[in-house]
Amino acid sequence: LPMPGDPPGLRIYQVGSSGRNAMRVGELIGYLEEAFRQCPLLDEAGKPIRPGRFKLVRREDFFRKWERRLARATRYRRWLESSMGTDLSASKRREAGLTVARLEQLIYFASIYSPYTHLDCRFLDGNLQALADSLDPRDRQEFPFDVKGIDWRDYVIHRHVPGLRKFV
Repeated sequence: LPMPGDPPGLRIYQVGSSGRNAMRVGELIGYLEEAFRQCPLLDEAGKPIRPGRFKLVRREDFFRKWERRLARATRYRRWLESSMGTDLSASKRREAGLTVARLEQLIYFASIYSPYTHLDCRFLDGNLQALADSLDPRDRQEFPFDVKGIDWRDYVIHRHVPGLRKFV
């Protein structure tokens, strides 16, 4: 919706928080560690997996390391598949296939999330805030959208990580 006095045309409303309620990467790491301490992943025996400290690495170094591992795992899987007539068990072939799939998934998700961890800008929400301020006070109460109200700790620990665990 155009604001009074605005020229006609396309209106863009950014729903972002980094201009007024930024979450630093260090905070995100702390929230992630807390989320996995509170509700750890379990190994095959049902015992909690206690990951080491998270650390931020250069994007290029991360991809180089894991793409090399993927290439080795892929070569190993192909070798196992070409050895079908030998006494190599089907479980070894299945395990190698799962390893390749997991490495591909890791690289895929890193490629999705790395732009957010390596982005040097702020998203401003001035147009959105002006729109909110133009609403009737009753509507503002019913539809609060002040990004300062986002509790990042609560969101990451109780919504984002559980959602990733359930759907990813």
